[in-house]
Amino acid sequence: MQPYSMLIISVALSIVCYEDVEGRLRRHKSKLVTPILILCMVGLAVLAGCAYKSPASFSVIELEISNAISPPPQTSGNNTIEVAPPSAAPPVISGSVIDSMTTIAMVREAIADQDWNKGAGQKCPSDSIYVTAAKTPAPFPFDDPVSSSQSETCQVLNPGHETTGTLVVLGDSHADMSKARFVQLLQEATAKNEPFPTVVFKTRWGRAMLPCRPEFAANLEMLKVVKPQAALFVIHWVQYLNPGAPATRPYSDPPKCCLYEFKACQEQNMDDVAHIFAQFESGLKELTALGIKVYVVDQSPECKQMNPGNWLNGDTITKPAPISRAEWRTEKAWLLQPLHTSVRGANATLLDYADNYSKGDTLVVTDLEGYPVVGVSNHLSTNTARYHLSVLDQVVYAARLDN
Repeated sequence: MQPYSMLIISVALSIVCYEDVEGRLRRHKSKLVTPILILCMVGLAVLAGCAYKSPASFSVIELEISNAISPPPQTSGNNTIEVAPPSAAPPVISGSVIDSMTTIAMVREAIADQDWNKGAGQKCPSDSIYVTAAKTPAPFPFDDPVSSSQSETCQVLNPGHETTGTLVVLGDSHADMSKARFVQLLQEATAKNEPFPTVVFKTRWGRAMLPCRPEFAANLEMLKVVKPQAALFVIHWVQYLNPGAPATRPYSDPPKCCLYEFKACQEQNMDDVAHIFAQFESGLKELTALGIKVYVVDQSPECKQMNPGNWLNGDTITKPAPISRAEWRTEKAWLLQPLHTSVRGANATLLDYADNYSKGDTLVVTDLEGYPVVGVSNHLSTNTARYHLSVLDQVVYAARLDN
């Protein structure tokens, strides 16, 4: 039922109840009126309690959700990560997915399943080298606002296997979003009795792992000390690079991050963007010179119609029209071209998540099972990350010392 239909019916029933039921009861003098009303209210309360206790018995949507395929459970121990046997992955994404059957339950599950840290390892000890070696080599030259929601999360997946290799993942919530793939790969490797490296995640929600923030330089120093076999940078580029200041404004070092993100800001102009990429390239080049294999995730296309929350209209689902990757590249050329140039200049490898949910130039919005590619806002669904981000498999392979 459409929301506006429910509103009209509710108003109509309220009027009928007031005019026909309440009016009659007020004029009725029987002493049984009050007890009967009380019994009716008790009955409604019992019915409401039953609906709350067993929603699937009263709601088709809740029934679909309860029957939806749930991700395999992950649990973490004090010293090792206990992993369940890997579940069979849904069919791979292909061009036919646009016509797949997507249910309301799938949409709601994709939106709700955002526990990205689940199974991704124990918290880094405070005396861990991944924490203690992260020191800014010089005082950061201006005040840097950090909210309590942007505190660092450090997790170690498969600890104690540094002799197999080490991978360090740095970034924002999009790095958190990617954790499910590494958990899945560990499950598969464990089931096959194959070696798997230690993976360290160092992330901050809504913070740019870029030279305009002090933690970039600090973590570069950490990587130089640890010397992992591989390092992965996952950054939501369009969130932090939005130059809105006049091009004629004189540049002053260091380059500026936007105070308010996702829109053109007066703190940043194209000079800042150019210097951010130049310093980013210089930092990565120091890592590759040490023999560290560096990977950088590209800015994949994103738009609001990919958000499955926008597909819902009452009890119906309307998927968006096809989305062109070429059009996105043209629109964002000012960002993508210097990004790609800096990655090449640093002898690093560029990865594009969209390679795993595209058919040629066209982005697809669900997998073959019908699960949405995107979960909420600009983040991929956990289902997509876990089963379809195979572009990350090469990073784990590169981190193994036996390769």
